[in-house]
Amino acid sequence: MTKSNPSRRSMIATLLSAAALPALGQSDESSTIEWVVGFPPGGGADASSRILAELMSKNLGRTIIVTNKPGASTQIAADYVAAAKGGNMIFTADFSTLATNSSLFPKLRYSPDRDFIVIGMQARTPMVLVGSMDVPANNFKELVSWVNKSPQELSYASAGPATPHHLAAELLKAQTGLKLAHIPYRGAAPAILDVIGGQIPLGMADLATARQYIIAGKIKAFGISSAKRSPNVPNVPTFIEQGLSEYETYAWQAVVVPSKTPSAQVSRFREALVAVLDGQAVKERYDALGIERMLGSREEIASFITREQKRWAQVIKTNNIKID
Repeated sequence: MTKSNPSRRSMIATLLSAAALPALGQSDESSTIEWVVGFPPGGGADASSRILAELMSKNLGRTIIVTNKPGASTQIAADYVAAAKGGNMIFTADFSTLATNSSLFPKLRYSPDRDFIVIGMQARTPMVLVGSMDVPANNFKELVSWVNKSPQELSYASAGPATPHHLAAELLKAQTGLKLAHIPYRGAAPAILDVIGGQIPLGMADLATARQYIIAGKIKAFGISSAKRSPNVPNVPTFIEQGLSEYETYAWQAVVVPSKTPSAQVSRFREALVAVLDGQAVKERYDALGIERMLGSREEIASFITREQKRWAQVIKTNNIKID
């Protein structure tokens, strides 16, 4: 009877155990992926994240679970993702996360450029300047005249300080000379409801929030911040066609992963994201939400984010915008 060599058995067991584990620094392809969203459930960013998570899960053949970590202008979620080891995590990083927080918070714990790898854009939505039905103007030119001739300072509502809505309005004021006082709300929905109710005459709203009320004739829309008219509200002219040749702005979200994610996994996630964004299912579901797809190479997206960082840093500095 042949006796086996104990040291040889030990070596084989070690090799088998190592083969059963993912390589160091790589993800386990059979494990669950966590998709982190820095907003409460129910909003536009959460809805589009869940659409992509559902479709990418099928594409990747892996379960994706959405985790909501709202608060502090997405910093809670961003800090959580920045500390992750990578491989099994995706993050919806928005306009604030990547473009404006570094100008607003001097002690930001995460780095937008160092801690994340951008794999693609998730969605964008243009801004719409809206007013109550009592506003005595029917287009942007008439609105500017009415505001500037008013004997009292008029106000506009936004979704909150330093939100895309607030910054878009301040940029519009700078380019037109509009004299309006900012009234921040806690979210886009309560802001637009007060415009509908006449408690405040004007508001800067994202199209996803405003479009149902524009279509229903409950508010007036004086201009949209996209390069072309939106098929969701085709009768609303762009600010560009009304003479503001450089006024184009959006609220947007990017899809990123922790910087420690293995390059092969980054590529796989990127392939899955592009595949679902290019599909009819996403287009139809995005159209129903009033949001747009934003395609492009990783280089084009990186260039876009860099431009956004510089653009809004200047607006924040010029208007001395702070978050208490």
